[in-house]
Amino acid sequence: QKEPFTHWRPIFINPARQVCEVSAPTGLMPATVCEVPLELATHLGGVDALEFGPRGAPLVVALQGKSANPDVIAEWVPAARLLAGAGWRVVVPNLHSNELTKPGAVASKDATQVVRDIIRSEHNCGASCAVVMGKSWGGGEAVAFAAAHRAMVVALVLVAPSLSDVSLLQQVREIPICLFWARDDAVKPFALSEHYTSSLAPACTL
Repeated sequence: QKEPFTHWRPIFINPARQVCEVSAPTGLMPATVCEVPLELATHLGGVDALEFGPRGAPLVVALQGKSANPDVIAEWVPAARLLAGAGWRVVVPNLHSNELTKPGAVASKDATQVVRDIIRSEHNCGASCAVVMGKSWGGGEAVAFAAAHRAMVVALVLVAPSLSDVSLLQQVREIPICLFWARDDAVKPFALSEHYTSSLAPACTL
């Protein structure tokens, strides 16, 4: 079994200029981080989610992988707790909670709209931008969202993303990107990371 991806090492970071200004939080929150279940309104109906950290703090949206396995649905929770403890507000939607937003069933253009709906949700105080994190299927949708709404994305954090149209990477080159990949990944082999490094390397620090 692979190590939890909160412990994976990034293989490159894109230090390109931010297209949406936001101040990173300073200091640490109390050791006990508030975790609140909520329902987010989207154009496809309500989506269950967990929120971590204080409302009004810089926003992070974390998108899951494709599987409906509970471990996959909750795979961002450990990272969300750590980020909330550092002063970020993290929203982890369960896209399997709505038949119309289920990963693998929802069209990419609708998934992109769902992410936009989540960022602009009343629960997020009408936020205009966010850090968007995604693993596997969620990583591909994070890239697609950033390509369509660059002004709404502070940065991308991608874990072994599954992206069918790698040409979209050319549209996110100005967004700071941190890419993680496990060398022993049996689902998304490490060699696939070359598609990302070759597309983004001219604007990245390796």
